[in-house]
Amino acid sequence: MKKNVQIYITIPIIAISLIFLIYSSQNNLETNNLDKVENETNLYDIKLKNMPIDDPHVKKIFIKCGIEKHCTVESLQRLSESENKKTVIETAREILSTYEEIGFYCHENGHHIGMFLYGLVGNLSEDILSIEKRCGGSVHHGIIQNYFTTSMLLKNQKIDEFEITHICDVVLESSLSKTECLHGIGHGLIESYNYDLISALNRCDELDEAHYCYSGTAMGFGMNYFETYKESLNEDEILRVCKDLEEKYQTACYQYQANNLLILKNLSTRDSLAVCDTLENTNEIKYCYRGIGLQIFSIYNNNFELYTSECLQGNPNFQIYCLFGAEIGIIDQLGMNKGFEFCKTLPEKFKSDCYSQIGDWLRKHHSPNEVKEVCSKVEDMKYFEICTSKLLDRIKCDVEFVNRDSNKTIDMTDFSDCGFQ
Repeated sequence: MKKNVQIYITIPIIAISLIFLIYSSQNNLETNNLDKVENETNLYDIKLKNMPIDDPHVKKIFIKCGIEKHCTVESLQRLSESENKKTVIETAREILSTYEEIGFYCHENGHHIGMFLYGLVGNLSEDILSIEKRCGGSVHHGIIQNYFTTSMLLKNQKIDEFEITHICDVVLESSLSKTECLHGIGHGLIESYNYDLISALNRCDELDEAHYCYSGTAMGFGMNYFETYKESLNEDEILRVCKDLEEKYQTACYQYQANNLLILKNLSTRDSLAVCDTLENTNEIKYCYRGIGLQIFSIYNNNFELYTSECLQGNPNFQIYCLFGAEIGIIDQLGMNKGFEFCKTLPEKFKSDCYSQIGDWLRKHHSPNEVKEVCSKVEDMKYFEICTSKLLDRIKCDVEFVNRDSNKTIDMTDFSDCGFQ
């Protein structure tokens, strides 16, 4: 009986989550680029519905739902009423794997499926370990988010007393999985604090590597901000949300308020970057540009030429930060090989910084030998040393974290993203 209650509570939560760019496709936007995006999305839908799939459950869901996320989760829920838990989890894994196989940007879908899986299994450790990182880690984000919601609603726990520091211990053997877990905590906190941004961000500070939690908090806040103010979006107010925060929180805030800025400007990258240029603080301009870059990655799925042409519409002094944002999205959502492909397509003056960013990302998660092995994929060996050792020109960020296990202080200037996930 408990399983059914948890599953049914998941569906309405899913219906309001991860709306990021879907609204933009409902507006009357006179942009050829958007027509291309819509056509590409339709192609993914058609592809899934006509793919030769061996698994009968997956095939049935794809034929019925294509890429539609609500339909997919409802179909998985119905499957859970007649099949055992293992079969349902394997079906979900195959669906997510196929999304990635065809190159579909599946972050929203993964979020929804993750929320469903927690409703199905109801055990956080078992849920997290039951599925590998898929769709940019969004499955884990959804699992953690629904863990919070279930704890608050079904177990009547108070968020101020809710222990969060050991939630991700189960994934300590994988730093990449831990980052997704921490991001998921951010989602859970912002929802549990009823979108009180400061309260949620302050709780993130209880965690080591709190910047990953900031990003989940800011993402959830950004989605709710759109829902609340979509009829009266104002560029000054969108920026004010981030300007009023401590600097350690600003990078994550601009990363997702950039989405609301793009929607306000009818997805015009040029106009959105022009708003970023109005910021008085140089670092904040860089954060804003990177946020726009990350969000246009979500819009122009897999179109490297468009990422570049869009970013180059901004101030030449900050174009590279927009490209960094797109690159972060590519690496995180599509994988390192796609990151190398992106660097290869860039104009020569941006290539060194692009490969340096790849190396910076690798050094956070891999040993020096592994970094060298991956960096050997550069298009020209003149970029190999840049990839393996060169440090980027940092965005200065006066933030320090204390690792509670070792009692060592970590200077966040060692992270080129300074809080970005």
